[in-house]
Amino acid sequence: MKRLPVALVVIAIAFCNWISLPGKSIRKAEWLLGIWENKTPKGSIYESWNKISDDELFGKSYILKEKDTIVFESIRLVQEKDSLFYIPTVGNQNDGLPVRFAVKRISDMEMAFENLQHDFPQLISYTRIGADSLVAEISGIKGGQERKQTFPMRRITISRNSANDKSKAALSKGDRRPFAVAR
Repeated sequence: MKRLPVALVVIAIAFCNWISLPGKSIRKAEWLLGIWENKTPKGSIYESWNKISDDELFGKSYILKEKDTIVFESIRLVQEKDSLFYIPTVGNQNDGLPVRFAVKRISDMEMAFENLQHDFPQLISYTRIGADSLVAEISGIKGGQERKQTFPMRRITISRNSANDKSKAALSKGDRRPFAVAR
């Protein structure tokens, strides 16, 4: 008889955790927060992520050119009720309009988002390799052929006086324009 109350408590805790899981999906993505660098032969590409609210992360991909930060993609990761969406906006694609990708899978180590109606990519994923590294990947069908691009990235630290701090300051003031150039 003593085991029945304990069993009921365990079941109640498990049920509460199960009920609240959908709202926690975005929390599993918080390991993205920070600044990531992809070194290429032509220079570095950066992706930075900030927490806007409990339901939204904001990311941007950019390059540093002299004293300018040139943003070429902005990304919203948004929790909407029980669904999580990855919403990139690229100025020279889709008439500059955002494209929604629904979460396909998410864990503490990986997240993947899919939009089968999009021309390319149809799948966007991030795989955590360690505390300071990840691999971003875009894939899908383009021109009738399967294509895939990978972007290995390392978490970096930027000094307080960097050009990127101007972008962060603009973002903190509510500037979410996807292609703003901070000077």
